[in-house]
Order: sequence, then structure tokens, then C-alpha cells
Amino acid sequence: MRGVGKTTTARILSRALNYERDGVAKPTFDMAEFGRHCAEIMEGRHPDVLEMDAASNTGVDNIREIIESARYKPLMARYKVYLIDEVHMLSKGAFNALLKTLEEPPGHVKFIFATTEVRKVPLTVLSRCQRFDLRRVEVPVLIEHFKKIVANEGGE
Repeated sequence: MRGVGKTTTARILSRALNYERDGVAKPTFDMAEFGRHCAEIMEGRHPDVLEMDAASNTGVDNIREIIESARYKPLMARYKVYLIDEVHMLSKGAFNALLKTLEEPPGHVKFIFATTEVRKVPLTVLSRCQRFDLRRVEVPVLIEHFKKIVANEGGE
């Protein structure tokens, strides 16, 4: 589904995996304050969180670049995260090239795939992934949530 926040969610997950701040040096979702890497990750400019649009980078060579890069440890963060958006657009050859790395990923590497068409992702790839299905939040639920935020922030 388009427009539900797949890329933003992937960036938040990347933040959680690489969160660092005084007293916190492990993956966490307790990120009340921005940590060392947060701003760069959310802006899509952190050197260890690499985003690729599979709609325009569909081939084996694009995936081979990722596989080669994955061999090297992160420059600054705990994990090197590869966020591949519209992953369903990869060619069959690209998926096949990625399989070995998905089966035995280096300990310092995480892959996050985002797609609007999960049926086009080969089962051999899906079986190696943890899947999250995102859906739009209904307007009444959003309104109630925003009211709680305003109340918690002391607004009217």
C-alpha cells in the first residue's frame, strides 16, 4: 500500500538498531531523545544506512555492489543497514544474487525491504525475512491519537 510510511518506518527501525546516546549502547525502541546517529538516518544521509530504490536499480550489478559493500564493517554505527525500497522491482537475477547474503549475512549487516507488491517478491527471499504489513490508520483513530498528544504536551 502506498503512502503508509514504509520508508519512514524503515528509517525508524534503522535508528533503533543503531541508537547510541549517553548510557545507551544497544538496539532499543526507547528513543525519547535523538541519539548520535538519529538525525542523519532520518534525513537519509548516514554513511552506514544505505537506501536504494529498486525501481531504478533493478539489476544484478546493483545487488553485487551491496554484497561487496556488506563485507566491510560500518564506519560509525553498530550496524550497516541496507534499506531497499520497492524491492519487488528487482530482477530475478538480482534476487538470486542476494540469496546467499540473506542466508548468511555478516553479523554487522541488516537488510530492510519495503514493497507495495509483496506477491512479486520470490518465496525464497520472503522465507528469510521477518514481515510487517503496514496499513493506513483510520482518521478517527488519528484524531484520538492527536488529542492525546496535545493533552500530554500541555496544549489545548
